Amino acid sequence: EETEQLAGASSILEAKGYTGLPLDSRANLKAEFSQTAKHLRGSLSMARARDVDSAGSQFFVCVDATPMLDRQYTIFGHVVTGMEAVDAIVSAPTDPAKGREAPAVPVKINRAEVLEGVENLSAEEQAAYRTMLETIAADGSTW
Repeated sequence: EETEQLAGASSILEAKGYTGLPLDSRANLKAEFSQTAKHLRGSLSMARARDVDSAGSQFFVCVDATPMLDRQYTIFGHVVTGMEAVDAIVSAPTDPAKGREAPAVPVKINRAEVLEGVENLSAEEQAAYRTMLETIAADGSTW
């Protein structure tokens, strides 16, 4: 069963242009820019180095609309509920000796859930999801 899963993962990667890479090696992700999606409050985007196709395992969540990131960073999700946790991270006291944005006390995300579809969402989460889609549409963005 594990061999089948690895083969399936390999074929998905190869279909996206990642060929000849062993699954246990580091592979930079290729950028996928939308011409219509915008970096809005709550957008989840892939961090990268200078090279456009250099994304790895880091991501960021926008706390405000950030149009200068549009078509520069791959948007792959949006916060549906829990922006108060993101706001708490951003507003945490910093330690200038550690760097401009380094928190004085380490901040950790203890739990995050990736959701696909809405059938398993609670009524409150479904309402938050609809609101998120309406907010995106009102700003002329797509999802």
